[in-house]
Amino acid sequence: MEKDYRFEVYTEYSGYGDKVYVVKYIDLENVIGVGDTINDAIVEAKENLEVYLDYCNENNIFVPEPTMHEDLDYSGNITVQNDGNAIVTPPTYSK
Repeated sequence: MEKDYRFEVYTEYSGYGDKVYVVKYIDLENVIGVGDTINDAIVEAKENLEVYLDYCNENNIFVPEPTMHEDLDYSGNITVQNDGNAIVTPPTYSK
């Protein structure tokens, strides 16, 4: 069964000044994807997640379970920043 790991999407600028989109998993901060579009970054992140999970499984490395939405206490507020850095800021929550 495929696990549903949450992620965030934000923009960064390359050393050449090009804007790229970055996808970072909330529970697996070292698994990311980067792309010229949000979709490209998501696709790469999902591919990298699959490789990472397979590697951990083959080498008996612990992988945390995804944080489930039911486990979070949402405030109901969503913050969107328009400063050129943030595309999406997840809703405020606490564990």
